[in-house]
Amino acid sequence: MIANGGSVTLLFEVSWSNGVTLGTISAAVTSDLPNPVPSGSSSAIQVAVNASDNSDVPTMPEWGLILLAMLLMGTAVRMQR
Repeated sequence: MIANGGSVTLLFEVSWSNGVTLGTISAAVTSDLPNPVPSGSSSAIQVAVNASDNSDVPTMPEWGLILLAMLLMGTAVRMQR
């Protein structure tokens, strides 16, 4: 039960489908008691989804691959001696 004039904070995580650029989050509350201000019982916000937020894939940069290849070749040469 929420006291008169009170509030509640809810935290949640949302996952968007690929291709979504604009999403809407809405919430509404109801009560079995009369509401003197019914216009304050619901709310909605629009959220812009940036497609590049999900495009980061952890990969090794080109210089890292070159260094790895050189280390592997050096180890192979050392093992043959």
